[in-house]
Amino acid sequence: MLWSEKYRNEFVDGYDEGYAEGYAKGYAEGYAEGYAEGFARGMELAYRLASDGRGNELFEAEGNPEKLRSLLEEYGLS
Repeated sequence: MLWSEKYRNEFVDGYDEGYAEGYAKGYAEGYAEGYAEGFARGMELAYRLASDGRGNELFEAEGNPEKLRSLLEEYGLS
């Protein structure tokens, strides 16, 4: 192995490790942020529906993505 190949390989290995670590960290942070945002929107929707006497619609929307999307849009939470 040539001297330059050794260092090139070390550089590539370091780059790959750094990339994988950065990707994993970014994914985890993005997932946590998205989960928290979605949970907050869901709780706000549940509160507003209950306040309007329409809490049963939340149960209808549980298995129906289109119904959920329409309720979120109706309450300005989309």
